[in-house]
Amino acid sequence: MEKRFLSKIHKTETCWNWTACRNVDGYGRFGIDKKLYNAHRVAYELWKEPIPANMIVRHMCDNPACVNPAHLELGTHQDNVQDKVERGRQQRGIKHHKSKLTDDDVREIKILRGFGFTYKELSSMYGIGPSPICLIVKGVRWKHIIG
Repeated sequence: MEKRFLSKIHKTETCWNWTACRNVDGYGRFGIDKKLYNAHRVAYELWKEPIPANMIVRHMCDNPACVNPAHLELGTHQDNVQDKVERGRQQRGIKHHKSKLTDDDVREIKILRGFGFTYKELSSMYGIGPSPICLIVKGVRWKHIIG
């Protein structure tokens, strides 16, 4: 398995980039016994230690394709979220791959709500649920959009 894993890596001076299958976020995927695993997690377990159930494997290099064990460390989900915020890597607004709205849509939603449109009406107009509309209007979601 290790030989097959190594064959899917391009080593640079710093990162070991995964050259095979990747998910939409750029993380490598590696098949073991007909099941796909995150390549960086496989690398961690291959060359470091087993991953405890409550821990995740974090990239110190901010390169999702990297499987260099020197760039991988254990942490909690909260550690990972804090890293994303501190390093400005969180996907927000239209940059998020699952986004159904544009920045202009969000501005319009806020304006239309001010004109008395209900969450249900706005939900129907923009193709998302009333709860996300409410969170947008209250500034909980898309808070980087002012107006």
